[in-house]
Amino acid sequence: MSYSVLIIDDEPMLCMGIQEMVDWKSHGFSKIDMRFSYQEGLQAALSGHYHLVLCDVRLQEQSGLNIVRQMKELGVSSAVVIISAFAEFSYAQTALELGVFQYLLKPFPKETLEACLNRLASCLPKQTVAEESHGHPERPDRRRSNRIDRIVEYIHDNASDPSLSLSRVASAFYMNASYLGQRFHQQTGVKFTDYLNLYRIVKACDLLLNSQLLTYEISEIVGFGNINYFHRVFKKVTGVGTEEFRKKAPFGQVETPKLPQEFH
Repeated sequence: MSYSVLIIDDEPMLCMGIQEMVDWKSHGFSKIDMRFSYQEGLQAALSGHYHLVLCDVRLQEQSGLNIVRQMKELGVSSAVVIISAFAEFSYAQTALELGVFQYLLKPFPKETLEACLNRLASCLPKQTVAEESHGHPERPDRRRSNRIDRIVEYIHDNASDPSLSLSRVASAFYMNASYLGQRFHQQTGVKFTDYLNLYRIVKACDLLLNSQLLTYEISEIVGFGNINYFHRVFKKVTGVGTEEFRKKAPFGQVETPKLPQEFH
């Protein structure tokens, strides 16, 4: 039986100390990875590749508990052990609320970590022959998470702003932009930019059919900062130009684009 563990601490020597503290293989862990920053630790933890994540409660100016919170929201089922030099009740209480397996105070002896791993053994999933051969735990649920739903709502609320971008959304949700783009595509089946453009074009079509606004005005209202780009995207989505759409759509001669039902 083979498990994997991720150790996250912004002090490399502490990570290596934990790695060398116990005989991980005797506890079934054949893969040990380390990350030394919040962002790298977050990306690795959210990948779902680890059965156990040991994470420091403070990483530079960030909280390791935020990593745990995002894991929970995205359905990553790894067991989590928080390690901390702080005995503050609020940290431990938050960790408990997030379903952390154990909260270890530094410095802790080898026996404490051994006891934690022994307790954890009965909670780790039993692996199939296929999982052991590939060395990967079960993947997290691929259904859309609550966070992705909130991101979609955020896009709807801010689509009229031409400056809206993947980086801005990622910053608003304390996520890495590259990871968010991958996750959004994975859980919705649509790339971020394609979805944003589709949403804006759907709104533009509504204004073309139900207002006397000029095309350039509609382009600005729905969030396109460049009129030429608006025309290119509009034709790509609808198959026709704006004036042709305005003339033919009321008679059913042109199909009006819609958002998938799940995005309403």
